[in-house]
Amino acid sequence: MIGMWSFLLLFLPQVCVVFRAFLVCDSFELVRVLCTLYFVS
Repeated sequence: MIGMWSFLLLFLPQVCVVFRAFLVCDSFELVRVLCTLYFVS
């Protein structure tokens, strides 16, 4: 459990960077990815 939390703490900042890049580059692409993740899960 501790390992998962430490992994999330390391991973979340990179996710924020990726999402910010999507917003800067192409907001429609971000929406498409979110919809894909939503339907997959």
